[in-house]
Amino acid sequence: MKTAGYDTSEAGKVWTNIIAESEAAGRDRPDPFFATHPPSEERVSALNRLAVKDGGEPGKLNEDQFLDHILPHRAAWLEDELDLGRYAEMQTVLDRLKQAPRGLGVVWYYQGELSRRRAEDGDMVAAVSALRQALTYDDVPPEAYRSLGLVHWMQGRNELASASFRRYLDAAPRASDAAMITHYIKQLR
Repeated sequence: MKTAGYDTSEAGKVWTNIIAESEAAGRDRPDPFFATHPPSEERVSALNRLAVKDGGEPGKLNEDQFLDHILPHRAAWLEDELDLGRYAEMQTVLDRLKQAPRGLGVVWYYQGELSRRRAEDGDMVAAVSALRQALTYDDVPPEAYRSLGLVHWMQGRNELASASFRRYLDAAPRASDAAMITHYIKQLR
């Protein structure tokens, strides 16, 4: 990392993130992918010691360049993760992504989706709040309107559901589920 000019103090953060996700999932065994490595806490300590030994000179993070490369793919990755149904791990990832300087519309949309799909006590209120937050960003996916419509419908708020579904169709008129959403709007009348 140092030879390439990167900030060596970032290496320990990667493993700290992995530990947080693993703890959120309640795993008592490490992921098999990491089975040949030393225990995670030991790895973080070793990487942090190496970074200090390195002189602690900050290198380049290239966060903007990194985000330029990953943001076009983030929604698909988050969708895949959400489909796995590992909500505690996903919450850990979303909490971390909320600190990013860009891409927050997608992150808040998936926060809303996590709450909507998990559907535990208080989740529908949390879903509405997260989806409304997502709608304040330019990069919000049109599906946020659809999800908001579904939550409102579940709450018996038919006018709000219908309005949200119409906003979805306005934002994504060629959506693959447009016929279904149109049918929902008719049912809500």
